[in-house]
Amino acid sequence: MAGLIGRNIKFIEAYGEEFLLFNTLRDFDSYPGEKEYYERFKGIELVNIKKDTSYNLGHIPDSSIFRKGKAYYSSDYDPVAHLENKKFYQAFAAEPILYQYTLNSDFSLSPDTAINLNVKMHLPIEGFPLNEFNKGSVTFRGDISAIRQIETLDQYILINYSPGIPEEELEEVKVEYPDDFQLGYRKLREKYYSQILILHKETHEQLANLKFPENVSKEGFIVTKDGIWFQRKENFEEEENFARFYLYNLLKD
Repeated sequence: MAGLIGRNIKFIEAYGEEFLLFNTLRDFDSYPGEKEYYERFKGIELVNIKKDTSYNLGHIPDSSIFRKGKAYYSSDYDPVAHLENKKFYQAFAAEPILYQYTLNSDFSLSPDTAINLNVKMHLPIEGFPLNEFNKGSVTFRGDISAIRQIETLDQYILINYSPGIPEEELEEVKVEYPDDFQLGYRKLREKYYSQILILHKETHEQLANLKFPENVSKEGFIVTKDGIWFQRKENFEEEENFARFYLYNLLKD
């Protein structure tokens, strides 16, 4: 599906077997207005395709801002993850931290490190009192600063993130485009679209912060052994019954 490429379901291998890795939504016998919800939260599921067994991963570490005793918008802690060679990488949308674990043979996780990412997030995580969250309700923010995708290629970790749109600029657009807010909003989205942070797998050195190529979807990408695949941006003026994909490679300066 256009716009969701590379971000929904991943086919991966671990300990000689094939798995599906994807986000899952559970209530954990609690709800986001209770402290226990964030303590029990596990937002990633690993499913053995042949054995039909599953494992819940993606817990929120004690050190995370989402364990500070407040309630948060679900879009702020929406988890993203990647698994390669027994290394499990995880982040929570609006928190600019990459958590790295080792996946053990019993499919438990042992923490390796937490990497503070040097990225600009224009919309900070604020949270609100737990008692202000109504049970049964769903809260999210449409425009947020968020990590959207984690991938690996050769010796690199690739992180697709959106810096978000500063609130003051959104307010300015409302004034400048009173009759066509969507036009002004699209211009801002072009200005603050997703970027790709490149880290070295072993040293975790943050090597580059890349813009997406021109004329491709900024929502995501697919990584294969051949390189990075981007989907061409949709053409709204001319109907097409096919999709175009472009293959790119990382080149070291």
